[in-house]
Amino acid sequence: MSASSGSRTILAFSPRNEQGINSLNQTFRTADQVGNCVVFDVGNNRYRLIGRVNYARGIVYVLKVMDHAEYDKNRWPDDCGCHKPPPKKRR
Repeated sequence: MSASSGSRTILAFSPRNEQGINSLNQTFRTADQVGNCVVFDVGNNRYRLIGRVNYARGIVYVLKVMDHAEYDKNRWPDDCGCHKPPPKKRR
């Protein structure tokens, strides 16, 4: 896994295939699908990372990182647009 600097944080993983969350769970066992987002447990389950995944390229676009208390408030699905369609591709 790697991260880049700048305004957008991007994590990369090695896609085993394009089977969606099942493929991602082979690399990140604690990943859970919530709408169009994926939730990762990080830091020994103290933090949550919310992202959108491009399975074909093996890229996770990080939308939000929060502690467990903020995650439990359950505002992040709306904040991150998890139940809205993914953003349109840029040309």
